[in-house]
Amino acid sequence: MQTTKAEKEPKYVRVTMDVWYNETDDHIHMTTPSTKNDKGIHTTVNNHEGSVRCHKNLYDKLKGILVKAGKYPNVQDGE
Repeated sequence: MQTTKAEKEPKYVRVTMDVWYNETDDHIHMTTPSTKNDKGIHTTVNNHEGSVRCHKNLYDKLKGILVKAGKYPNVQDGE
């Protein structure tokens, strides 16, 4: 019996992630929950050219999410 495209197992996983901006280090932090089998992930991204953590595109997308949620300081949605 041949497997159809719709029956194939997806090649992705859905990830639950917490995201917040930290004014002290000027980074956006991202964490995934820890489980009994995995300690989770905690990483950061910024928009500082030359920084090893710099990823302007990802930073801007995450910042947009935080702004829309009212979780990015001193920025109004649409700015």
